[in-house]
Amino acid sequence: GSFFSSEVGLTVDAVLAGAAAGARPENWHVTGGKSPLDYLATQANAYANRGPAAAGKLAVAVTAAGGDPAALGGVDLLEKIRHSYQPATGQYGFSNWDQVWSILALRGVAESVPLTATRHLKSTQGNDGGWSFAPGIPTDVDSTGLALEALVSAGEPITSTAIVQALNFLHNQQLPGAGFPGNSGAVSANSIAYAVQGLIATGQNPLENAWKKDNKTSLDALIALQLSNGSFAGITDPNDLPATLQATAQAIPALFGRTFPLKGRGVAVRQALAWMRTHQNTDGGFPAFPAQASDLGATLDAIFAIAAAGQNPDTWRPDGISPMDFTATKVASYTTRTNTTAKLLLAVVAAEHDPSSFAGTDLIAQVTRSYTTTGQYGHNLSDHAWSLLALDAVHRPIPRPALEWLKAQQQPNGGWDMGFGTDTNTTALALQALAVAGEPVNSTAVLSATHYLHGQQNNDGGFPYTKPSAFGTDSDANSTANVVQGLLAIKQDPMSSTWMTTLTATEAITLTQYDPETRLLAFQNTTGAFRFQANDPGDSPLATYQAVPALLERPLPVMRQTVRLYLPLVTRNP
Repeated sequence: GSFFSSEVGLTVDAVLAGAAAGARPENWHVTGGKSPLDYLATQANAYANRGPAAAGKLAVAVTAAGGDPAALGGVDLLEKIRHSYQPATGQYGFSNWDQVWSILALRGVAESVPLTATRHLKSTQGNDGGWSFAPGIPTDVDSTGLALEALVSAGEPITSTAIVQALNFLHNQQLPGAGFPGNSGAVSANSIAYAVQGLIATGQNPLENAWKKDNKTSLDALIALQLSNGSFAGITDPNDLPATLQATAQAIPALFGRTFPLKGRGVAVRQALAWMRTHQNTDGGFPAFPAQASDLGATLDAIFAIAAAGQNPDTWRPDGISPMDFTATKVASYTTRTNTTAKLLLAVVAAEHDPSSFAGTDLIAQVTRSYTTTGQYGHNLSDHAWSLLALDAVHRPIPRPALEWLKAQQQPNGGWDMGFGTDTNTTALALQALAVAGEPVNSTAVLSATHYLHGQQNNDGGFPYTKPSAFGTDSDANSTANVVQGLLAIKQDPMSSTWMTTLTATEAITLTQYDPETRLLAFQNTTGAFRFQANDPGDSPLATYQAVPALLERPLPVMRQTVRLYLPLVTRNP
């Protein structure tokens, strides 16, 4: 699983590159071999013992790839970083790179950084505005770019004196042709990449005129260093494989406009589940909105999240009452409609209870007897789609006419609707139902639906409920999560280039690539909960419940199983 024999650092850079590109390095395998993260797990202790910079960079890479930096090969990388901290000075380790990678690692898991740590980093800034690898040696572009990322991630205002002086340093270092020099003074792919990341972190657009030289951008300068085989020349000999591999790996995050630390799905899920535990009501249920009474629909969504994470809902028992206990008390009132009955059945199956006799009710029978001679289950599209998912969950055959009925409801624009115009949520639900009913992923219906969703996607990578809409078209966490599940159901990768977008020149930094999962991660608050929209900063229980299965890449129907986001971040309870 390693890159270039046993050089751990190159493998760490490769994992960071893959994660920044949405390429899932945790799944990379040479035929019959192990993944890069498998290899890093075997090297974690020895590599982290080199110092906080190594431990921090490794933690940033593991987090970005969906793993748990507190449990990599039995090593708690974060604890090693904390142990290196000197409270009196605010210093991690000894070098500036120890400091920046420690800060980035802690911020990658949403851990606060002591104010004395950021003060220490600012105190090591050179008179010219730059930073060096360690105090006492000349300042350089690479260290300055990393320091900017670390300071901003720790909450330093982008208008602060330290940030402004560092940007002036980078301006002064920029070469003709818009590149940046390495330590030799020659243009360097590595240095361009670190500078670009530092600029983006501080809200600077590297493609703007302010950062052009000779009418070229830093991106132009970086691409000019790319060789015919796709790699980027190292700082010395292009035939020097380790240097070329390092330059290539370090160039990729900049090419995608991604800054460190990258948010990781594994950490996000663990924090969301922790938030859910503290917001479960004493009756075992979950609220739809903060500090409200338990709601069965919301509780079912929470059960999906818990089961998707490989946990047993029966073990979530504040005051001795589980979500399934709460659910059992609501069966009679919740099974008056087909769609709610089917959703309940899905949750019962996800929790590994018997849907043929749950709280004295045969949920399977209730769903199946709603089938009509027209091929429809229930009375509307919601009834029908949820019924198909329920049938699949209990391994019952889905009649061919039921599939055809669902396809017939597709609108000319490729979406599905609930009677109020097509929307992303209904379309995502329909796609999941089509998938379990056996519709080929390359069928006209599926392709038309993906075309519709492309048209609904915002430039930030996320999705609104629908657009145009009198109620606004900003991306929201719920819709984005639903679409991610819909795409996964039809074997589309929501992190692939197919679903990557960029902002326009009038919106913000135009270099950064956005995808649905990255956008979904950005909705997470420091509490671990997810907000509904960017401009609605409060913790949203519904958004949190719905985000978890999407981030775990579990479309409906959700089945409880051990989750392996590289390492068993969350394991199945007995």
